[in-house]
Amino acid sequence: MEEYNAKVEILRKQTKEIVEKLDEEKKLREKHEKNSGRVLENFSKLWIKSPPAISSEELDKLLAQRRFININRIQEYITPDAKLEQDWVTIAVLSSKSEVRKSKIGTNYMIFTLSNLEETEIKLFIFSDAYENWWKEPCGTILGILNASPLSSTNQPLSYKVEKAAKLLNIGIAADYGRCAGVDGISRCEGYVNLKHGNICGKHSRPKIMTLRPELASIKFKKPEKGQGKQAPEVKKLPRHVYQPTPNEFTSLDRYLATRNKLSKEYSKNVEIEIRENSESKNNGESDVNK
Repeated sequence: MEEYNAKVEILRKQTKEIVEKLDEEKKLREKHEKNSGRVLENFSKLWIKSPPAISSEELDKLLAQRRFININRIQEYITPDAKLEQDWVTIAVLSSKSEVRKSKIGTNYMIFTLSNLEETEIKLFIFSDAYENWWKEPCGTILGILNASPLSSTNQPLSYKVEKAAKLLNIGIAADYGRCAGVDGISRCEGYVNLKHGNICGKHSRPKIMTLRPELASIKFKKPEKGQGKQAPEVKKLPRHVYQPTPNEFTSLDRYLATRNKLSKEYSKNVEIEIRENSESKNNGESDVNK
């Protein structure tokens, strides 16, 4: 029993230390966010200008019983054939919106472009009460979208619609959202940018040479005729002769080195003759001395 109580006490201390560490990290993060004038949204990881329209605690309570789906995964999970048993929510930036349009029955509607300020976008059609309450919402607003219905269409990517005003939630203003600083003709570019990466959209950040491509494509280069220009000489590949000496062929180190370096039977025979002549002369010299 005493051993069990000791283990429980150790677990309590460890749990207390973990909780204290988490509280300390939270206080540091809140202090940093307060000083920087921005708050990190915990679900979408988007930065919100301080103060946010809704606190993180309230947002956690609203999303507690709902499934959060990141905007870049919506096309996978939310389809016309999907059967969802749980409410789902996504959070994204209102990056652009269309002009007011008329439906077939004569009611007004608008198309919102929602993005994560990176590469993912979805189209959201707002009708009825949603249009009446949200059509004036400025671009750059971070919106929470609840149970948007996919529009049945064969086109990809899919579009979604919302009719009830209560299915949209203003979370705050995106700190990294901005308008492109580029100019199209005499008017400012209507594109949006992620200020974390710069203040010019991809269309205007391309080098100037990209605008010359149509002119470059119209230039026709003549192919050189035969006999003009430098031509690389033809290289003829000769069969490689591999020399494999017999085991008893080498009788001295000199013959071995000569044969190995030249790798030729013809040369090896000449070397053999020369070596024999030298050896005979040496033998004759020795015999003369002995005499």
